[in-house]
Amino acid sequence: YGFCHGGFEHILFNMYSLWLFGHMIESIYGRREFLAMYLTGVVISGLCHLLFQLFQGNDVPVIGASGGVMAVVFLTAMHFPRRKLLLFLFLPIEMRWLAVMYAVLDISGMVGGGGTGIAHAAHLGGAAFGYAYHRFDWRVLGFWDRVGATVALLKRRVAGTSVGVYRPPETGINDEVDALLQKIHERGESSLTDRE
Repeated sequence: YGFCHGGFEHILFNMYSLWLFGHMIESIYGRREFLAMYLTGVVISGLCHLLFQLFQGNDVPVIGASGGVMAVVFLTAMHFPRRKLLLFLFLPIEMRWLAVMYAVLDISGMVGGGGTGIAHAAHLGGAAFGYAYHRFDWRVLGFWDRVGATVALLKRRVAGTSVGVYRPPETGINDEVDALLQKIHERGESSLTDRE
């Protein structure tokens, strides 16, 4: 769904926003981590939309990369809160206020309903992920590296373990015990030596 869009304007706005804000964040985190963070934002925003739809009892689908873009916008606002942009190409606004404006519009869109065709819950889910990513100093690739290391460790432990049925060594002790019991029966306990 993150690679499908509802029309030319939809994909143009999303990709322009991704380019505008993404190059600032990519320079901080690097290409691979930026891509992993963006795609994780797309997935989390889609899950937020689905949960909201379940809560409402609806089954409205979601398409577009807007949730991932919102993650990038909010992450940019966290890093550069006072950086100014030109809204509508002439109105200067700081990043922090742009992010707040987007959040307010999405919250009012969710509360008001209205059937606008905009996945407000997806936008807010992406925004929350972008905020949390910065706030808790998350790294998506670091998370998967830790998961991979844990799986490799478990594989080594399982492969190194030899599991089988315990079989006591054959010592013939049963024969010795039988002989001692026979001796006690025939001659008495006092007939046993210290070793016996």
